[in-house]
Amino acid sequence: MARLVNIRDLVPQDIEVQVGDSRYSIPGDLDGATVFEMLALWQEGLDAERDQETGRIRDTALAFERFVFGLLKLRQPELEASPVGLVGARVIAQTVLVELGLVVLSDRADLDGTEDPTKGKPATSPRSTGSRNSPKKPASPRARGGASRSSS
Repeated sequence: MARLVNIRDLVPQDIEVQVGDSRYSIPGDLDGATVFEMLALWQEGLDAERDQETGRIRDTALAFERFVFGLLKLRQPELEASPVGLVGARVIAQTVLVELGLVVLSDRADLDGTEDPTKGKPATSPRSTGSRNSPKKPASPRARGGASRSSS
């Protein structure tokens, strides 16, 4: 008899983001092109900050705002404007990348406001602090103060 594998038990659940009194969902199982576009934007932002290139930093930040707005529209197509600004968009992108295991936060990274929430490193980067299977676990989205995830 064949073993049944329920894919819904293996893929990430949707990520729920709360902004003020409103909640927004982002698919947990994004298509590969979307995930790798977001990861490339993340890496470009890190590289621009490292190189201190103001123009690239600005361009990447604005691209992230547009990209995250597109993610939010996947589940809320009626949105006419993004409910978050620059910092919110980067925190949402980081949350999604962490949930997918593509960004590993350093031990000191803390999204309670004491550390810069944009400093996560791609898990595939040589600068990464761990691997997808690293025992280092970032704070849960609920503990980050704003983003919450549907029950597992």
